[in-house]
Amino acid sequence: MTDRQTDRLDMLRATLTVIDDHADAWAAIPVMARYRDDLSTAIDRVRDAAQRQADPASAVTAVKDQLRTHVRDAAWTLAAALQAWAADTDRPDVAAQADFSPSDLIQLRDAALADQSELIVDLARTHAPDLADYGVLPPEIDALDALDDQFADALSTPRAAIVARSRATAEIAIEIRNATRLLRASLDPMVARLTASSPDFAREYRTARIIIDRGITGDRSPDAPDM
Repeated sequence: MTDRQTDRLDMLRATLTVIDDHADAWAAIPVMARYRDDLSTAIDRVRDAAQRQADPASAVTAVKDQLRTHVRDAAWTLAAALQAWAADTDRPDVAAQADFSPSDLIQLRDAALADQSELIVDLARTHAPDLADYGVLPPEIDALDALDDQFADALSTPRAAIVARSRATAEIAIEIRNATRLLRASLDPMVARLTASSPDFAREYRTARIIIDRGITGDRSPDAPDM
């Protein structure tokens, strides 16, 4: 959220608090209950969108990096068995496909590592009966296959996060705009009608409606209604 949006959200929350604190002043006016609920819903939507917007990309990256390490290590361990079997059985075709070192895997880009890992899984499945003597059992192959799938999914997560964050940013603007329209068009005039019968409510409402700049200046925006 921008500083201005945060300031406006603070105003919306303060206004809702005043409305709730003076519920007795408007309890006999049914439409006020609807306005109050609409304002509360808008605030909840802004806060929800703000949480989605602020979801740190670093957390997504950390998960991906952890999966990358697991895939790299498991792929190398399985490839080592394939290399040994290929040398013992004179299978240069398999040896060529499994011929890489741990440093080779480290240097691969994420997508290339995912592809290489999948190739190792396919080779291991094809030659699984022969690899049993080398200590390779189906659970090891299945484990790398599952890790590789998780890693591939994680590669698309940052882009999905960017899209979700962009959508949340748009939702924040829309909900704040809708809430502001609700105040100006509906709540402001209805509270103004209650000035004579509930002066304390009207005064506190008007004060809550002032948007305070939380930055250096501490300016107050003249958004409060005339009553």
